[in-house]
Amino acid sequence: MKFFCTTELGNELFLNKELTERFKVDGTIVGQAFIFESELAQAIKIAYLAQSTRDVCFLLSYHKFTQKFDEEELIKKINKSLDLKKIPNLKGINEFGVFVDTNDKNIKTRAFKISNKIADSISEKYFTQKNFKVAKRKFLLEIYKLNNQYICLFGLSLFNVDLSRRTYRIFVNKTGLRPLSAFSLVLFSGIKREHKIIDFLCKDNTLMLEAYHYLSNRSVRRYDKNELINSSSVDFEFDKVFNKIDCEEINELDIFATDMAFPNIDAARKNAKIAGVAKKIKFSKRDLRFFQIAFGDRFDKAITYISLSKYKNNVIVDKIKKYVLPSVNIDLNIITNLPEEFEKRGFNIKKRLELPQGYLKLNLLKIVP
Repeated sequence: MKFFCTTELGNELFLNKELTERFKVDGTIVGQAFIFESELAQAIKIAYLAQSTRDVCFLLSYHKFTQKFDEEELIKKINKSLDLKKIPNLKGINEFGVFVDTNDKNIKTRAFKISNKIADSISEKYFTQKNFKVAKRKFLLEIYKLNNQYICLFGLSLFNVDLSRRTYRIFVNKTGLRPLSAFSLVLFSGIKREHKIIDFLCKDNTLMLEAYHYLSNRSVRRYDKNELINSSSVDFEFDKVFNKIDCEEINELDIFATDMAFPNIDAARKNAKIAGVAKKIKFSKRDLRFFQIAFGDRFDKAITYISLSKYKNNVIVDKIKKYVLPSVNIDLNIITNLPEEFEKRGFNIKKRLELPQGYLKLNLLKIVP
């Protein structure tokens, strides 16, 4: 069967990296989606374990328009090619919604009208009822404008929930990092299970939790897997797939999370406790000035998120260079909104990658001692 995974804008490279390297899936990146072919069990495994996805959908139709987007023609093509019999063990779709996601501003203004027209054609064809407020089944239309082409993917969500949501993120820092962006830094950093790693400005601990789940092969949806099963679009023995993954978790990791503020450490511990891994990450409050004194051993890698101001003297960058970098053996990986603050202070930046997040442009930096 054909499927497609979606991700947030800017994370496409890491969606491709995770699916091809971690899950050994052959596919193609189109816009913010990854199209691939696999057995249903493999798609379910990806939806449960992958950390770079927002949704996993059955691919029902795929269309291209050159130069000009034709809304009416697209609706006709979707209606003509729509065959729900392609989906094995499909549950009833008596209440459903159609949702449009696009990177084109003009199409975005008409997104609800387009979704309504498609929903009307599905209702008529399958004698079902559309319901956008409480949609038990979610059809997704992705429209990407790429150069002079419009590429349209239409499918049915496998689990009808936002897979990027993390139930452990109860205590969220106001400058916290979104989970998919945090996971992009995890992949960018190249951390491995044998590494001793630290986040020295952990805030609400999103970054270290993404790192822990990735290295331990633990699903970020482990404690809400019943929600996935209850909201699934198909009948399947999900427990067989989920339990097999749960049994393969790796426990022996050397991960540290510190911060200079007690409220941040408190929030970090609480989020880790909700995730069920509070005892598997070493938490402590540490001022960066005493970083080398507190940690005599060198860390293999350090990763963190630093939100900086254009209008202040960002002394935190100087502290990182003076107190943290000397304790890092391999490299320091940072995601930040102002990479120039590190450039002008003479950090040895080995690799830099832009990570667009809407109007905000973050940068991933790999810094070597």
